[in-house]
Amino acid sequence: DKLGAFHMVVNRLQLLDITLPQEFKDAVDATTVAEQEATSLTYQKVSADITAQANVEQAKVNANLTLYQATKNADGILATGGAKAEAIAKQLAEEAATFEVVQQSFETNVWGTLTDTNEAARQKQLITYIWLESLKATSAGHMVYNVDKPDAMKMAA
Repeated sequence: DKLGAFHMVVNRLQLLDITLPQEFKDAVDATTVAEQEATSLTYQKVSADITAQANVEQAKVNANLTLYQATKNADGILATGGAKAEAIAKQLAEEAATFEVVQQSFETNVWGTLTDTNEAARQKQLITYIWLESLKATSAGHMVYNVDKPDAMKMAA
């Protein structure tokens, strides 16, 4: 329209060389650099979030694994302790039964013939007998010990 005053009509216009001011070029470059930095920071934040989530999940897995291992170790300790306690209880029950049999045998065969009713002497004789019998049961029982045979055993022999 402005060229109409000069009786000119422009249907097409081709610009072959446009020189922009340096400030404009600097502003475009600065905008491009800022956009790239913003994109880079966005990707870094996403990467950090993913790494943090992965670390949290790994920590949960490690915690569950540690808890599982501790539970299994505790179960094993309880099972072993229970088995040992049961074995000791059975051994003690057998020893108590054996002690009762030996004590009854002493009551009938040894102490029944004695006029001395001193309980301490009876217990000493019984313990000496049991100790000597346990020595016979071991391979070390074949060795010679400097232990007098209890008087009660001399009488029974």
